[in-house]
Amino acid sequence: PAPHCSPSQTIDYLTCPRLWWLKRRWQRRGAWSPHMALGTAIHRGWAAMLRGEPITTATAQTTLLAEITAQTGVDYTIAQDTNWPLDDLERLVDRGLDALERRAPLAGMKPLLIETPLTPHMIPDVICQDGDGVTVVDLKTTYKASAYLAETLADTQHDWQMRQYAWGYRELTEIAPTTMQRVLLVLTPKATVHVFRAPIGDLDRWHAQAAPVWSQLTQLLADAAWQVPGATPQCRTKYGRCDFYDGCWGTDLSDEKLHMLHDRRPPRQEL
Repeated sequence: PAPHCSPSQTIDYLTCPRLWWLKRRWQRRGAWSPHMALGTAIHRGWAAMLRGEPITTATAQTTLLAEITAQTGVDYTIAQDTNWPLDDLERLVDRGLDALERRAPLAGMKPLLIETPLTPHMIPDVICQDGDGVTVVDLKTTYKASAYLAETLADTQHDWQMRQYAWGYRELTEIAPTTMQRVLLVLTPKATVHVFRAPIGDLDRWHAQAAPVWSQLTQLLADAAWQVPGATPQCRTKYGRCDFYDGCWGTDLSDEKLHMLHDRRPPRQEL
C-alpha cells in the first residue's frame, strides 16, 4: 500500500496533535486495571475459535497471563492484585468466549483473514467474504455495560480504523470491502454480544482526506527535535477528559515537569 500511518496514531493526531505527541512518550499514572489484558486475551481466543483450533480457552488464558505480567512487571501467579484475582479474570475470559460462540456474530460469513497483518501498521481482527461482498470486522471488549451502548455502536458509521483496513485490503487485493461490522462484547454483569453494521462508503474520498494527515505525521516523526505540536481547545476524547490534561496545560511540557504527573512510556516502534 501507499505510505500511511497506523490507525491509532492517526486517530490520536486527529483528536489532538499534542495528545498524539504526549501519548508516544508518556502514559497515564494510576492504579492498574486488567481491562486491556482481558481484551487482548479474548481477541486471541476468538481468533483461535475462528481458525477451528481446539485450544481456544488455553490460548486466551496464556495470553491473559502474559499480558498482565508485561503490564505489571511481576509474576501475576505469585503477586496478584487482590482486587483482580487471576481466577476471576480467567472466568471473565471464558464467559466472553462462550458468549461469542453462542452469538456467532460472523454467521453466514467466511473469514478470509484472521488477525493477519496487511502491513506492520494495519492488523484487522477479521476480514470476511460476506455473500458477494467483503466485510471488515472489528471486535471490541468492554468490562461493563454503559448507558452509551447504543451511541457507541452507532459510532461504527464513522469508524476510521475499519475504513483504513478496508483501504489497505483494497490496496493489496484490488477488492474493495463494502461493509464494516462492529462486534461489541460486554463482560459484566452478564456477557452479551452486540453487532452493528454500516456501509464503508467511498474509499477514494476517504483516502483523499487521510493522505495529507499521514504526510503531516510522517514529517513530525522525522523531526529529531520532537517539536511540540499545538493542542486543540476541547481537551476531551470520546472517553472523557484527556488523560494528559494536567500535564498539557499545567506544565511547561519539559520532561522534568511531565514526569511529576505521568510515567514514561517504554520504548516501542509503534502505538
